[in-house]
Amino acid sequence: MRSYWLDLSNPAHRILYELGLSARGKTELEILKKLSHSSANVYELNKRLRDIGVHYSTVLRALRRLKKKKLVRVVSERDVGRREKKYACTLLGDLVVALARNGMSGVARIVAESSRSFRECVKVHLSFDSNYPLSLTESVIRNILKSERGEHTVLSDLDTYMRKAGLEWVKANIVKALLYDPSQLDFSERMHYTPLSRPEILRYLKKVAHISWISDWLVQVIEKYVEKEKEWLQGLEDFKREVKLARLYADKTEQTL
Repeated sequence: MRSYWLDLSNPAHRILYELGLSARGKTELEILKKLSHSSANVYELNKRLRDIGVHYSTVLRALRRLKKKKLVRVVSERDVGRREKKYACTLLGDLVVALARNGMSGVARIVAESSRSFRECVKVHLSFDSNYPLSLTESVIRNILKSERGEHTVLSDLDTYMRKAGLEWVKANIVKALLYDPSQLDFSERMHYTPLSRPEILRYLKKVAHISWISDWLVQVIEKYVEKEKEWLQGLEDFKREVKLARLYADKTEQTL
């Protein structure tokens, strides 16, 4: 499927494309926009979409695809002569509408309003990564996409997804910098990855100390790191002793001769 109007270098457009919402998905995107205002059944949606000239059957097929993608859900299902279903946007559907309208920054505003953890993290991380709010927002969306909760995800769940995404950043930056071993990276990684310096890591640790869900997790990582460093330092001390003993032995040998 071609991208049509989407710019795949743009993270927001990339997600829309992965969800099949290119020009071919125009009907689906328009349905999501209508449902973001209020729930509706197929007949009501068909009337709302008269301006783009789609048939009832097209709307029905689009709704089925959107439900499969976890972007819409059935909110009421009752018998009134015939079965009538009303559809509404899921949280993911609302976020996709925000993506289409305002890009990643539109979703970031929604997440920031609903997640204290997001606001805490942005305040701390922004000085280390100017693109942090938008990259974190993308991670949150992708975590929702991978979640088993899918269409049942609600605004109060955003903090959980946010924390998972936040720890992913810490693993990719702080922990990777602590354990940095260039021999374990392939050539392209060595070319593009610049680990944080120790002063930068210490500055980060001071800033993040008040965010308990990050600092508690980091303490465990640091304890393991310190144990490994102790082994390394002990190895160096052993080497120094071996050098001293070797020199003493050499001196004694020379005196004997």
